[in-house]
Amino acid sequence: MRSDRRTALAWLAALVAALLVALAPACDGGGDALLADAQAVRVARDDATRLEASDGPDAARVRLEAALTALPAGDGAALTALRQDLRFALGALSLRHGAAADALAQADRGLALPRDADAPTLFVARLQALRGLALEALGRADDAVAALAEAQAIHARLFDAILATTPPETTP
Repeated sequence: MRSDRRTALAWLAALVAALLVALAPACDGGGDALLADAQAVRVARDDATRLEASDGPDAARVRLEAALTALPAGDGAALTALRQDLRFALGALSLRHGAAADALAQADRGLALPRDADAPTLFVARLQALRGLALEALGRADDAVAALAEAQAIHARLFDAILATTPPETTP
């Protein structure tokens, strides 16, 4: 039980660290606007979940695409992360409804956004995992395994980075 709790906390810490790394470069003056953009993306994702259940995937897709279009121009790390998050949501929606080719296209679009290849984020890992699942659904097993392995490697790097900066647990 204690090990499960530590693992869950470590993964949560990795997520928070990834978000902070993604958002830090954009927070030197435009923080309020960035926060508003991040909140708008969260609202759009919540809306899309509700729309998918009530009106179907097309309504959810329209909502997510509108949120993507509404993001301001720019290619900073934080905006890239928000765009990747929306591309992931669009791809996951497609995959849930049997459109594996579109899911793959959304993952590839998210992965093609400008980013630091030496500092992959949780968003990149999620897109790689989505890519792997879409490739598997398309019957491209070898490519799927490679994409899923890349996602796992990114998660491992993020996890190792967190562990390297987290002091060891002390027991009173």
